[in-house]
Amino acid sequence: MTKKASAQQISFITGKGGVGKSMISYAYALKKAKAGEKVLLIEIGETSFFDRMLGSKNNKITNEFNNLSTTIYSGESCLREYILHYVKIEKVTDLFFDNKVMRALIKAAPALKELALMGKFTSGVRNIGYPMEYDRVVIDGYATGHFLALMRAPKGMYEAIKFGPMGEQCLSIQKVLSDPNHCEYKIVTLPEDLPVTEALEMDQTLQQEFQVEADIICNKVLPTDFVEALNKVPDKNQFIENYKLSSEEQQKSIQVLKQKKQTTLVPYIYETDPAILLKSLSEYV
Repeated sequence: MTKKASAQQISFITGKGGVGKSMISYAYALKKAKAGEKVLLIEIGETSFFDRMLGSKNNKITNEFNNLSTTIYSGESCLREYILHYVKIEKVTDLFFDNKVMRALIKAAPALKELALMGKFTSGVRNIGYPMEYDRVVIDGYATGHFLALMRAPKGMYEAIKFGPMGEQCLSIQKVLSDPNHCEYKIVTLPEDLPVTEALEMDQTLQQEFQVEADIICNKVLPTDFVEALNKVPDKNQFIENYKLSSEEQQKSIQVLKQKKQTTLVPYIYETDPAILLKSLSEYV
């Protein structure tokens, strides 16, 4: 008997490097937690940006919201978990990863790690492996280029291996990724030429290759009301200089975005405390 699909929601967030993608990811997870959802925020890699920013032992935000959890996944750890799921014997799995030939294969075929990550991200919806008892999983994804490699991994692997457990897993992952009832995609940009161009190209690629619609979030938008903005900052002279240089160019980039796609505008928030900044951002995303 086939298990019933989970109602869990998955939010993928990407964007050009340096646009504030990770901060927006955390703010979005916080917004959903405030709304009462049980949320898991996932980073990808070996080290945690959020631990460095907020402090792993003194994270006031996750302490305040007990329905918000954070974790970090690496491609190799997810691949190990995937193999263990089928082999069932941990010692055999260890032998696989300790084998020089197998490690060389993993390095030579990086799509294996991307596939393992996608399998883990979607495992809650697909009822595969350990239960993921969250209403929403928010993924602080790779920057746009590597994110596309992540999205393409299941389809690419299926074209190479169409039968057996691997083929079945690839098909089920693809089905979840293209289902708007389970997955949403958000592209973060800045109101500047290059990030805007890259965001719109990414949006078009997601539509053409995966038939999914992405939301665009434009971060660090200067307020159009100069007097209001001036009253919010401590160093007014520096702000005036920066404002003059940036405001006109920002508005041009925002117009380009709005002509192509409905866009969420997130204001530039003048705050140095990360916890306060994240809470402020969560009001806009």
